[in-house]
Amino acid sequence: MLKKYESSVVLYEQKFLSKDELDQDEIAVLNADATLKKARLEIEVYENYTHQQDKQKKESDLQQAIDEHERAVERLSSEIKSSQSNIEARENQLESHQERLYKQLSQLEKCIVLSPASGMVVYASSLGRNREDAEPLSVGRNLYRNELVMTIPDTSNMIARVKVNEALSGLVTKGQRCIIVCDALPENIYAGEVLSVGVLAEGGGWRDPNRRDYTVEIKVQNTDGSVLKPSMRCSAEIFVEEVKDVLFVPIHSIHRTGGVVWVWVQRGGGFAQQPITIGKFSESYVSVLEGLRVGDVVLLREPAVGQIVSRLAIEGRE
Repeated sequence: MLKKYESSVVLYEQKFLSKDELDQDEIAVLNADATLKKARLEIEVYENYTHQQDKQKKESDLQQAIDEHERAVERLSSEIKSSQSNIEARENQLESHQERLYKQLSQLEKCIVLSPASGMVVYASSLGRNREDAEPLSVGRNLYRNELVMTIPDTSNMIARVKVNEALSGLVTKGQRCIIVCDALPENIYAGEVLSVGVLAEGGGWRDPNRRDYTVEIKVQNTDGSVLKPSMRCSAEIFVEEVKDVLFVPIHSIHRTGGVVWVWVQRGGGFAQQPITIGKFSESYVSVLEGLRVGDVVLLREPAVGQIVSRLAIEGRE
């Protein structure tokens, strides 16, 4: 542009260009020079300021990105370790739950109790002497090892437990013959045999504190086709001894005064005291060895005063 302007000046001096054309070239030179200065200023501003700012900003952004990357790597590494720890913990927990499940399934299988025979189930709380105080079986109750929970009685092999007063317990021995009658089945009479006699006597409780009884176990023999059930109330007669061809009287007719045993016997128009000698006895009857004859009338209670014809002269009588 400057060379063109110089050429235009030479041409103007030679009168080949007009003044206006020269002015236009001059103005063009000035504009070009201003544009050049502006461009140089922009270059200087860019190199000294804008470029430095952009560089610093880019370097700052780059450093921030690097730092964020490092933080993200550390954070993700921590999360990965935490996730791995959680996975291991869950695997251990799963293994523990599987072991517990296997154990519970095994225990559940063991909870299935197969009956060795058919029959009626009787809970253990219904058995024994203290069954009224026993805790009933219920869902959720803890059981201890070898605890008797229930039983299936063999109704073809029943045992009757009866009480015998201590005064008569010495007469009962193993193997003696018995007859048994249940309160619910009074028409059925069962034969039995004494299996055992208790070693310790049991008290009568608060109702009869002075009473002492022994437990006698009796094997019930003829139970075929019967409807016997456990815990039925029953009574038994034990044949402790068989006495034949003897004279006997009701035990309630016997009286004792000192060492003399006597009864009220009908004599003439009244009753008199008659000394006797007794032998074997049971709960109901006493055998008489001496003092009575067959056909004598014996009273079970003391007669009226006007009916007494004689009394025994017994020492120690008040």
